[in-house]
Amino acid sequence: MSRLNKKQFGFSFVEAVIGIALFALVSVALVGVLISGYFDVFLAGSRQRATLIAEEGLEAARNIRDAGYANLVDGTYGIGVSGNQFIFTGTSDVVDVFTRQVTISSPSANRKLVTSTVNWIQQEGRPGSVSLSAYLTEWQATVANYRKGLIVYGEGGINSDTIKYRLLQDSGTWSVAQNAADVSNLDTDRGVRGLALYSSATRDEYILISKHYKNTGSTQYIYTQVYSAGVWGNVLELSSWSSGVPEQALNFGGTYLDNGDFVLIYSDNTSVPKVRVWDGTLWSAAISLPNVGGTPSFMVVKNRPGTNEIMVAIQDSSRDTNTVYFNGSSYATGSWTLHAEHSASNTSDQRRVVDFSWSPNNPLMGTLVYTSATSDRSVDAKVWTASGLGGGAWSSAVSSSNQPASRNVTNMNVNGRFGADEFLTCDKDSSTTPNIYCYRTTFTPAFTAATNGSWGATDNGHQYSFGFEYEKSGNQGLIVYSDTTTIPKLKKYTSSSNAFDAAATNMTALTAGTESVKMIPAPDNDDIMVLLADTAQNMYSIIWDGSNNTFYNSPTGWAQTTQGTSGSSDIDQWFDFAWDLNP
Repeated sequence: MSRLNKKQFGFSFVEAVIGIALFALVSVALVGVLISGYFDVFLAGSRQRATLIAEEGLEAARNIRDAGYANLVDGTYGIGVSGNQFIFTGTSDVVDVFTRQVTISSPSANRKLVTSTVNWIQQEGRPGSVSLSAYLTEWQATVANYRKGLIVYGEGGINSDTIKYRLLQDSGTWSVAQNAADVSNLDTDRGVRGLALYSSATRDEYILISKHYKNTGSTQYIYTQVYSAGVWGNVLELSSWSSGVPEQALNFGGTYLDNGDFVLIYSDNTSVPKVRVWDGTLWSAAISLPNVGGTPSFMVVKNRPGTNEIMVAIQDSSRDTNTVYFNGSSYATGSWTLHAEHSASNTSDQRRVVDFSWSPNNPLMGTLVYTSATSDRSVDAKVWTASGLGGGAWSSAVSSSNQPASRNVTNMNVNGRFGADEFLTCDKDSSTTPNIYCYRTTFTPAFTAATNGSWGATDNGHQYSFGFEYEKSGNQGLIVYSDTTTIPKLKKYTSSSNAFDAAATNMTALTAGTESVKMIPAPDNDDIMVLLADTAQNMYSIIWDGSNNTFYNSPTGWAQTTQGTSGSSDIDQWFDFAWDLNP
């Protein structure tokens, strides 16, 4: 072999060795990345499966409770099935690689705390754990004793800051109306323009948020106060400003978390929403959320069931739609994630055209509904899938079919169905004689128009002239609405056929034309509180008997009752109710 050929052979051999070594290094790195990605997906999938198994444990405990409250004996159990019924068995049960334990304790009479914990072994022997909790009450007993609650409403018209309240007592009657705390001792003309009331499941307390508008000077205010053990606490002024969003805009919201804290989110007329946290004793200092780009005009605040995570949907003065997610850790700004903007335009800056609802059937899933153009005749929707680790991801957007020409989407709501992976979305259009439209949506997401799910005419103002809620048993829902007469109407909705009643049912007549509707479902049965306001600013309450598909006529507090008689404007939501979650 010549010297040249030997050199060529030597270089080729060295080059080959180096090439093989580089290939090996790259291959090892790629395999590492693939394995790491695989395990990330595997771990996320495992946690999602564990969350579903934990949720099944809570649902099993509810079914066992429904068979007899005495079955909920304090202790730690597994879940089994006997005679097509869930039962407690042993101290744990095993589903594939997951071990589940359901623990029952008694924080108060007629009330159980149920915690469903699922443990498993993850990658490299690391333990994984998911825990969900719920409070279950002896609802069979409380029906006989009647469930309690609290109603609040403005009184005295648009120039009065008076907030009245009444207790729905376990005797089935209302207490005498009394005043909540005075929001200001400086003047009395800060008219009540919006109220929101929340009930704690862990403490004997309610939290009230109120928005007020001072006609002289046009200043808007947001306040909060706590009702505990029969007494209203000190009023906290959250923010005030002299110009900006419409006075009827509900630019605040709140929610109780699984740890018992109450998180209140509000606008201070900047593009940076603020947060305050109530721990049962004190309010925290204000905490800033991420900048949403415009001044919030409407907010929807919903905590993920059984967790400390929160979804916040915001419609701002620039007509944008944004969402911010709280990961459930510390309340600092860094724990809140601003998502990519969902819409840069919507159909109204005067009406709420955004809503969000978690699924009560799968606590990892939620649906956002909104509009995406100034003349949008369809509802847009995205589905959020929570990771179970403080985050999640949005699906792509889908749209409903177009409503008729010149009938843009306005006031809307979305509700998750119990016992099934679906939601119902309803809206009213912007015409002078608006129709109401309702659609079923799924986790896909996808829209299907409900049979008999479009009708008119309802009020054409900014107010919510309709309300929809599912019954807890899951297959039936109820919509109550105004058809501009003194007689409010209702239609029942059957989920299995995605159909409303063909004809409406008349309710009891009001003093003046039906104007606004708000509905609050009972926490653990098929009853629904319905609040109604008329054009004379009278407000009424009546409770739907979901077991018999009718309204209660007795006891007196559950039958139709006139509450306030001089609320604020037709377009305002100056009343609210919350069921007692801590009986």
